[in-house]
Amino acid sequence: MPKDKSNSLVRQAKLNAFTSYINFIVNAVLSFIFYPFLLRFMGSYDFGIWKSIQKILDFASIADGRASQALKWVIANKKESSTDDEKKEAIGSAIKIWIYFLPILIILVGVIIWILPSTIKGLHTDANSIVRIAGLVLGMNIILNPLLGIPDAVLVGINQAHKSTSAQTLWVIISNILLVAAAFMGYGVIGLACVIFIVTLLKGLNVFYICKKNAVWFGSKKPKKDQVNQLFGFSFWVMIWSLISKLLLSTETILIGYLIGPNLVTNYTFTSYIFQVGLSVALITGSATAPGLGNVLGTKDFEKARRIVNGTREMVFFVAIVFAGAMLVLNKGFVVLWMGPSYYMGDYLNMLITVVMVQLILIRNESQLQDISMQIRNKVIMGGISAALSIVCGIVVYKLLNNAVAGIFYGILIGRVFTSIIFPIMVNRIIGLKESYWKYLAGIVILVLCYLLDLRLPTPGSWFKFIMFSAVFGIVLTAACFYTLLSKQNRSVLLGKLRNK
Repeated sequence: MPKDKSNSLVRQAKLNAFTSYINFIVNAVLSFIFYPFLLRFMGSYDFGIWKSIQKILDFASIADGRASQALKWVIANKKESSTDDEKKEAIGSAIKIWIYFLPILIILVGVIIWILPSTIKGLHTDANSIVRIAGLVLGMNIILNPLLGIPDAVLVGINQAHKSTSAQTLWVIISNILLVAAAFMGYGVIGLACVIFIVTLLKGLNVFYICKKNAVWFGSKKPKKDQVNQLFGFSFWVMIWSLISKLLLSTETILIGYLIGPNLVTNYTFTSYIFQVGLSVALITGSATAPGLGNVLGTKDFEKARRIVNGTREMVFFVAIVFAGAMLVLNKGFVVLWMGPSYYMGDYLNMLITVVMVQLILIRNESQLQDISMQIRNKVIMGGISAALSIVCGIVVYKLLNNAVAGIFYGILIGRVFTSIIFPIMVNRIIGLKESYWKYLAGIVILVLCYLLDLRLPTPGSWFKFIMFSAVFGIVLTAACFYTLLSKQNRSVLLGKLRNK
């Protein structure tokens, strides 16, 4: 590859990564700023209903065929080697798959909308129609999303993802402002759903314009039958895993809403905020190594692959324990100062949420590591079993413990044990890796110490005291994790990157 072309690819990759992190930071900051306003204007009950509707309806999106996700990789592979007509045919294939799935998607969305009220415990009878109307508006959003996502997939495929991400970041800001305005004016859950739908349409048109400007060939053409079959085969297992992934990410919210009610969904949203941020950081950290690992496996350099996998696992575990320690020690003060003491679920439940989140981060990382093998069938089957078990166990243990909230988290932990064990084994078999487990023991010791420290700490009375203590504790915790959880090689790599930045 010519040097100038290689440098261009590196620049594009840096821009893509930079805009992704900016988008993530903006999302996190806006949630921190605007969630309290939404809660104030809507009330705990309606806010919990809103979050429950979003989580439940999100499952319907898996029935769209996932063609736009597959399209981005197809376009990337065809970027240099195919004609404009072949790329247009790939887009035509994605549209055709969306049309194939459209009846299924509409039926699934309709069924979910109809049963929505029964999935939220304690819902007032007069709120049934409100929930269904909001579900209908968000359902239309889900039906159109695959089509509106095609320009974004093309931009990712031609290595111009930063332009789409920048536009989406702007629309995230606009969306949050409009959501708060709708809540302030008393439009409630239905008003919020309408805002999401309108913003989705405007954002789709914006990204379409950007795509057309950067890919002059952009358009669709009737595809050949084998092209449609090829894209469908690639997207099928991605679609199934998408359902399982959504289950893994939403199990707690769904079970709390179904078994207890919307008010506790609201409390869980605020109590778990720190770790939701940590989950995103860990996923971004893990996915950063995927392209390089894929190339290494393609050349069958398993020795280098083992080093990359070990390094990725260490870095993700490092991130997980840092955020877990912060959640155990700082979360009570953070939530109390941010929202008030009534929205903190207590030290014991906070500890259980932390353990569940660490388990989820490790499972998601192992899932990403398996994706680069392109053989995800077994992962999908095993993950599906575990996702179903976590739901069943969550309900059963909740009932066995006399409807104690802790039972939900115990059940989820038990249901995911199988995946926590089998996923790393599956990755190790791909590259012939024998892993050391000492770092996990060190991580457990750090978390136990953090939990014991939390039990002895008073709640800070002001943001100033909280920020000062958080800064000192954060430095100590990060240093402890840095020297106990990372190998000498990974410490050198991380320090080198920090010096470069």
